[in-house]
Amino acid sequence: MVEILDEPTEDGAIGLCYHYKPGDWLDTVRICLAGPVMDALKSRRPFYLNDAPGGGSDIDQAWQAYVSALAPRPPVALQEWLPAEAGADLTSLVDAYTIEGWRPEGLSGQLKRKMTLFCNKYEDALEFIHVLIGQETTSLIRFMNETPAFMTCVTVVADQLLEKSRLTSTEIYEACRLATA
Repeated sequence: MVEILDEPTEDGAIGLCYHYKPGDWLDTVRICLAGPVMDALKSRRPFYLNDAPGGGSDIDQAWQAYVSALAPRPPVALQEWLPAEAGADLTSLVDAYTIEGWRPEGLSGQLKRKMTLFCNKYEDALEFIHVLIGQETTSLIRFMNETPAFMTCVTVVADQLLEKSRLTSTEIYEACRLATA
């Protein structure tokens, strides 16, 4: 269960989400964002969400982790009116409804209202997620810049991975300990 606060803070998702039950979606977001952020820092260029290395696939994976954790689900009354393929991609459905004017055939006035309310909530969630990703990126950049041992550890672990192609948590810990000693 995740409780979302009403207003964003400066600390990225850490300041926005309280975890009552541990999950790995936030770790997924941080791992996905860390690669492109670190690449930008290493090459001394600004980081932009839209032109991340690798075609933005890491950013997209972080986006999907946020969407699956935070975006609203359609009300039960609407589920029979939604196309079967909409379950996987509600963002396209919401865009079709709000931007392109698509409406399911035979939808009553009351259900149209529910659909409109759902689409508005979904769009608000997407805007909120965009803010969260920006804040999480800022938080990662700050952490990487202010923690001198971080880049050393990452470089050592990356070198070890190139050699062995697989590391245990103990090997990672030991490599970081030796690198920062």
